[in-house]
Amino acid sequence: MAWVQRTAPLLAAELGTDPHATFAALDRMMREHLEHLADLPLGSFGDGA
Repeated sequence: MAWVQRTAPLLAAELGTDPHATFAALDRMMREHLEHLADLPLGSFGDGA
């Protein structure tokens, strides 16, 4: 989650958007993604090859 805090201001500056709104959207999307990953069985990731 620290990645979101580091990346949101950089992304907002690059896109010319509001930093707070960018953080909120990116934080929400990251949490949804992590929840999705948490629901997957460990064996579904393969061996990484």
